[in-house]
Amino acid sequence: MQYYDREGKKIHMFDFLTMFRCKSYRTIKQENVKIDKKKYWVSTAWLGVGHDPYPKPKSKPLIFQTIIYDITKDIDNTNELYMRRYSTERGAKMGHTKTVNKLKKGLIK
Repeated sequence: MQYYDREGKKIHMFDFLTMFRCKSYRTIKQENVKIDKKKYWVSTAWLGVGHDPYPKPKSKPLIFQTIIYDITKDIDNTNELYMRRYSTERGAKMGHTKTVNKLKKGLIK
């Protein structure tokens, strides 16, 4: 298994573990979105490990992800509604914003 920092540089497993323990390093952006009576939590985070199901040669590893959780009933009993992965922090930040906008426009349910 290969580990990466937020810049996409390969790192040792021990460095990954140190970084992963730090919530502020892992967290890119998180926010609550309320639409009518529904409540959602949108979270974008650094994963540190490539989550490519079928990586192509010379492709960048997917080390960030955005997830939408439906937290209408209970924050501890969430339903994952949507997930998208990114290879760069910049892409993850842009993807987070686009995801929230799509959610607010009703394009993600």
